[in-house]
Order: sequence, then C-alpha cells, then structure tokens
Amino acid sequence: MFRLGWPWWEAAPVSVLPVCVLPVCVLACVLLACGSTEPPSSDLAPSVEPVEAVERSYPDSDYGRALRDSDVRLADLRTRLDTPGALHRQAYVAALLDRARLVGGVTDYAAALAALEDLQAQLPREQWPHSIAAGVYASVHRLDAAEDALDGAQRRILGANHAAIAAARGDLYLHRGLFEVAHALFEESEQRSPHGGAASHVAYYHWQLGDYAAADAELDRLTLLRGRHLAYLEFTRGMLDFAQGRHGEALAHYEAADDAFSGWPLVWEHMAEVHQAEGRLFLAEALYRRVVELTESPSAMTMLALCVDADEAAYWLRRAEQLHRRDLELLPEASAGHALDYFLHHGDPAEALDLAIRNHGLRPGGEATVKFAQALCNDGAWHLAAARLDRLHATTPFRSPESLATAALAHRQQGGEARAAELESEANQLHPDAISLVAWLTP
Repeated sequence: MFRLGWPWWEAAPVSVLPVCVLPVCVLACVLLACGSTEPPSSDLAPSVEPVEAVERSYPDSDYGRALRDSDVRLADLRTRLDTPGALHRQAYVAALLDRARLVGGVTDYAAALAALEDLQAQLPREQWPHSIAAGVYASVHRLDAAEDALDGAQRRILGANHAAIAAARGDLYLHRGLFEVAHALFEESEQRSPHGGAASHVAYYHWQLGDYAAADAELDRLTLLRGRHLAYLEFTRGMLDFAQGRHGEALAHYEAADDAFSGWPLVWEHMAEVHQAEGRLFLAEALYRRVVELTESPSAMTMLALCVDADEAAYWLRRAEQLHRRDLELLPEASAGHALDYFLHHGDPAEALDLAIRNHGLRPGGEATVKFAQALCNDGAWHLAAARLDRLHATTPFRSPESLATAALAHRQQGGEARAAELESEANQLHPDAISLVAWLTP
C-alpha cells in the first residue's frame, strides 16, 4: 500500500497501491534550490486552514514530534499571513505541502493546493512561486500544471537549479510513459550535477524497467542521510525487495526505516503487508490497527479487513469506500489511482473500469496501464487487456512482475497457453511467484 503522490521524497496516502516511489524529493530540491523573489504586498488570506491544532496529543515518536513541529510552524505562519509581502504565504504553502507528504492524506494535499491557488490568484503570473507550485501539482498528479510550473522556475535568470529541474521534469515524463524522454532528462541532470543528485530518480527509472539491481546500485549513491531522509531510503529499499518477493529483506529495511524515523504509519503499513504476505495475520492486524488509528487510511482499512472476521471486515470495507468516495470528490486527480485498487477488488467492475480510464488519462505510464488492463480483465474484456499489455511491453521498456503476470493470465483466458507460459516465465524472473500477484483476477 502506498500513499498519495510519489513517495520517497514525499512518501506519501495513506496509501494504496505500491506505486512509484522515488522522485518527488526532487521537487523538494527544486524548492530549496530555486529561491524566490518577493512580490509586492497584497492581501492574501488562504481559504483553507487544515491544521488548527497546536493543542492536541502527539504520538511519542519521531513521527509524532514531526507532526507537532508541523502544527507549530503552520500556526506561526498563519499569524503572519497578512504581513506585507508574499514570502510568508509562500512559506505557508510549502509547510502545508511538507505536512501532506508526512501525513499522506488527500485532505492535506487539498489544503496545500487550495492555499497555492489562493496565493496565485493574488499575484501576477510572473511572480508565482513556481518551484513550490511544481511540488504541489506533481504531488496531486496534475502533470501538465507541474511542468508549466517547472518552466516558470527554469526561466528564472538567477537561482534556478537546472539539474533538479531536469530530474523533476524526467519524473513527469516517466509517469506519462515517455521513457526515452525521461531517460534523456535524467542524463541531463546527472551531467549538470554528477555527484548523485539524480540518483533517486534514476533508481525509480530502473525500477520501472524491472532492473532491480541497477535501481539498488543507484540508491547506494545516496549517503550521509539521517532521520526522515534515511527512513525514506530504507523504505524504498524495502519496497524494491518486496517487489521481488524478498519478504525477509523487505522487512529488515522497513525495520531500519522505523529505527531512523520512528512511528511513521507509512512504514508500519508496509511492515504489515509483509507479515500478511507471510501469513502472520495477528502481527499484520496489530500494525494495520495502529495505522488506522493514527491516519484513517482507507487502504489500511481495506487490508485490515483481510485479517479479521467477516462482520468486522464488512465494517472496514464500508468505511474505506466512504473515505475513497470523499477523496474522489475532494481531489479526483490525486485520488483516482488510490481508489482504484479498492474498487478493483471490492467494487463494481464498471465503476473500477471508469476509474482506471480516468487514472490512465491523467498519467498514462506503465503502472496506470497495468491497472487499466486489470480493470478490463475484471470487466471480462480479456482480449483488450492482453492487447493493451502487449503494446505496453512492445513499445516501452516497462516491465514488472504484475504487468507480465497480468498479460500471461489474459492470454491464458483466451487459450493462448504458449504465449502465457512465455510471459509467466519472464515474470518469474522478476518475482519467484509472480502469478500469485494476480490470482485475484482469475474468474
């Protein structure tokens, strides 16, 4: 289960699909590196105030302390919003984005987006905080708006970090399924900053190609990390191992992430996923309950439902659906992909297919194409699913155990046993039991 946005920079959902995981830290780099020019003063008051709270209880953990610090900073910035100039308002948007990346909830991302749009409405376009806007828009899957903001950041005569901008732009093209363009942008970033600045982005690129060894080697270039940044790295390594069916190694990395930044629900959710995959349902249940208590994650509720009796499971599934529908209403671009897994497994096939089409239209890369194909399978259109995945594998370098196994299942359902066996063999080279990942699709 993953979170909103693109993890390890933002590690965002509370989650849902184990989707992309590396780059948006890139956009954090852009925020830090591009600087900003203070525009003339104006009366800007954000319409959304998502964090009221300095008076609340916090978990006794690194995560809890980070939440407290975030609340204190937001409360302080809120008192300064009507001071002359726009720097405090820009800082407020950036702080909301950082909190959203920490918490991962759709409502937090919606608050950051609303505050950004309030700020932009009061400023001439040339004075917009382009680097901050790029981070917000990328996190909520508005790829065109994110690229437009990167264009604005790059046009700055002074202060633009062109290496970070190229890496961020590469992430956008990767999610559009334009692998060659993305690779060229990552190479440009590496040339401009050859000391590992684009390592996380290049790692995710190799992950998308199913080249896990190359992805791991890129992550080795990231050194001297501490706290939350080290936790991001260990979390990402854990996801790489889990994608290959290496559950023991994945759990070790998740435990290292929890040591580096204790109490982070995102990490607990993925630890629970390992325990669940290994049949340790009582451990998975305990962790999912902790995540739900802290975050109200609909994905954690959905997974918790698999660990409890039928009556309680029905309650958690109803609650998860309610939250997904709320998020789809609030921020449809960011929520479609995250709600899709729920509706694929527990909803109406026609509604799941509609969500899959919308999600694919927003970011037509490899992962969204796989979910689209699975929705077609779920709706009985096996031939269309097979054709779509065959085209994905023929025209792009994208490979994943799930994409290959789904294609194998689709061909098998049409009697194409020889082709299915080839695809299953290729999938098993990436994951020793890849077909089990899509067993839920079998009629």
